[in-house]
Amino acid sequence: MPMRSRHSAHGRAARSAHRTKPNHAGHKGTKALHAGKTIGLIIGVLLAALVVYAVMLLNSARILKTELEQAVQVATSSNITADVSNGQNDDQFSKIKNIVPELQEHTGAARKQADGAVWRIAMAFPYIGDDLTAARTATDAFDTLAQQALPGLIEAAETMQQSGLSNGDGSFNVKSLDAVSSKIGGANTVLQQQVTALHQTPEPHIGQVRDALKTGTGILDSLAGTIGSYSDTVTSLNAMFGHSGTRHYLILSQTNAETQSAGGVVGSVGTVTVSDGKVTLGDFYSDSKFVMTESVKATDEINKMYAISRLGVPYGGDIRLASATPNFPEGAAYAKEVWAGQSFGSDDIDGVLSFDTAALQSLIAVTGNITLSTGQTLTADNTAQYLSNQVYIDIPSPEAEDQFFEESAQRIIGDALSGINADKAMKLVGILPKMAQERHLYLWSFDKDDQPALRAAGMTGELRQQKASPVTGVYVNEMGWTKSDWYVQRAATIKRTSVSKNGAASYHVSYSISNSMTEDQAKSLPQYITGTFPVDMINQLVGQAQLPDDEKTVVDAAISGLTQPGVVGHSLAIAQPAGGKISNIKLTSDSPTQVQPAQTAFDKFTSNGVTYWVNLATLISPGSSATLEYDVTTAEGSSPLQFDQTPTAGAPKVTYDYQQ
Repeated sequence: MPMRSRHSAHGRAARSAHRTKPNHAGHKGTKALHAGKTIGLIIGVLLAALVVYAVMLLNSARILKTELEQAVQVATSSNITADVSNGQNDDQFSKIKNIVPELQEHTGAARKQADGAVWRIAMAFPYIGDDLTAARTATDAFDTLAQQALPGLIEAAETMQQSGLSNGDGSFNVKSLDAVSSKIGGANTVLQQQVTALHQTPEPHIGQVRDALKTGTGILDSLAGTIGSYSDTVTSLNAMFGHSGTRHYLILSQTNAETQSAGGVVGSVGTVTVSDGKVTLGDFYSDSKFVMTESVKATDEINKMYAISRLGVPYGGDIRLASATPNFPEGAAYAKEVWAGQSFGSDDIDGVLSFDTAALQSLIAVTGNITLSTGQTLTADNTAQYLSNQVYIDIPSPEAEDQFFEESAQRIIGDALSGINADKAMKLVGILPKMAQERHLYLWSFDKDDQPALRAAGMTGELRQQKASPVTGVYVNEMGWTKSDWYVQRAATIKRTSVSKNGAASYHVSYSISNSMTEDQAKSLPQYITGTFPVDMINQLVGQAQLPDDEKTVVDAAISGLTQPGVVGHSLAIAQPAGGKISNIKLTSDSPTQVQPAQTAFDKFTSNGVTYWVNLATLISPGSSATLEYDVTTAEGSSPLQFDQTPTAGAPKVTYDYQQ
């Protein structure tokens, strides 16, 4: 075999060495290429994942939106809000029961979406996170309404029907009442927590979400408010009547014909005994059968509020004045002490119930018409007018009038509290909150354990004193001893004039009082309506006070005006809100009987933590009117000012202008 050339071998080695020499630039390029492909792949995967997530989120949002819209549609088309508000018989609660499963189906499906991981992740996103959080909170609230609150209400109604709220002998079934209170109370607590959380969510950015949430919140607020009222009312009834053992309550029947701060002058008084749920109504006594007692020791608030007492007149305990303070627990304590001083009274009173003529009319709507021994039939349409006005025309004898008031109060209240069944109970639950809100009804227990439930239901007639929720009020005490207040119209306007950066606000309150009685009516109506002012008695009392000459001149002028037929003489009291201030009080009138110093001078006093501004008397002749104006400044960070007042004969006329 021929030998290869050394040169050839060397050349091949050189070429081989050349081929295997590292190419650093090419290697780096390959790495970059691979890294770029990896990053691109990752980005692609992330983009794909985001697209998939976005599709999932949009699909979830679509499902949630559809289900919530259908739930709202079910609630509105079935008129469930009205049915719950007016749920007074089986048919209405059956309607509610029938639509609840459909409502639960939609709210449950919506909540399933909002509770899912897709939705929860999106809630952390900027901008839309607030919108999704608000939507989820609304979904939770709607589902709580459908799954717990409405079933709790239905179950409570069914418990009343099946177990019976009555034992069959007219007595309350104490165990049943307690069970009903627990069922509806538990469901209501959860619902109110959800609604509160909904109101605390940030405002959505997206207009459609914001509008939808506004609609849904409105429905939830309405239903939650009504269910809350039902729960609170049942709980308050349980507090008063659900005890084992024996309780004795005083019942005050007020007549709005002669206005007092808490309603009307107390015309008749009776008792009710509740023994292990069994209700026994005692006799009623007209105010004319009461004797004056020594000065009441339980409270001096009425002495501070009532104009005669503020003149320094030594006025004793008079049952007619138990409603002279708007703070009903003080009036209840006053009535309890006066009752104990009567020959027919007792010192074992555990609480006080009070009803005015409007409340009695509402009770008749529950119990049905009654025909009295006079032949007069009282109905759900004529009771307030008859007891406040017509009775004085039809029955001219004061003694016969007293007998009529005793009988009517005993019959109406007795029918409402005895023979309780589920139907009557639900009707009572439906009307009591509104009566209490408008100050036609009060319930007060001297047992401190009962008081929280009564306060929660708004039944106590106490003046709210919270800086965060300011309330001002105007309260009226009739000083003329007339029964003319049926002819008086009152209206209030509360206008916000400014809001500071710290949240404090200023308001202007205007309160008008008009005497619609005509001059002809003042001449033709019975004297018991137009005025029976006891001049001699008042002069004797005022004489004991030994007033300075200038004050006595004012008092004499007021007495002279109060003797004119049809003149109403209102002593006005303004309540100052907690943490706020009252200023610029002004009272103007076109009445020919007005007495300037008596109506324009307002004195200041404080009782039970409430500051009042009171005048002596505002005299308003037939066909005349007076206007009280004042400014209010509320505390920092408080909610809008609310207005309270002595109950009116018709619907309250209060206008709020908070545009500022």
